[in-house]
Amino acid sequence: MRTIIGRLALLAVVLLGVSGCSQAPGPRPSSPSRSSADVLAALKAIPGVEDAQITGGPVGLPGQVEYGAGLALATDYHNDVAALLDYILGQLWSQSATKPTTTVTVSIQLGTGSSARILELGDAGSALGLTNVGTRTFAVSPAQMKQHFGAWPGKVPTLPATLDSGSPATSATPAP
Repeated sequence: MRTIIGRLALLAVVLLGVSGCSQAPGPRPSSPSRSSADVLAALKAIPGVEDAQITGGPVGLPGQVEYGAGLALATDYHNDVAALLDYILGQLWSQSATKPTTTVTVSIQLGTGSSARILELGDAGSALGLTNVGTRTFAVSPAQMKQHFGAWPGKVPTLPATLDSGSPATSATPAP
């Protein structure tokens, strides 16, 4: 009888230990907590941005998480598109709510409604040394994001002076 009770107690300890390991949280972010709402507010505050939204969550298999932003700019937007893309990606990487494991995406359109045109971001991304891995949006892998911005979550970027109104545009052009 003692042996059975001893074995049951040992089994309970092992099971508790194993279940505790499987429930352990991942590493904590090194930066202070920053929400998607914080990122959205920063994106909407960019001069020339008419609207913005944040998307994110699981895609495909378990553990595959995408995080991104979509922006609508004024149709006469003429600021530095590479600086804008860099700032948006930095903002997305700085939040601590959703750790991207597949891609960080950005989609930008000029205008809203039926006359809106998608802004091609390939040249702006190339100017930043980033490779687009997306098809319909500009998408960057987490490995590239880490190389460009440091470990997740990254530092909160400050709005570059080139994003104030009146700066010349880069070579990014609307997609056909």
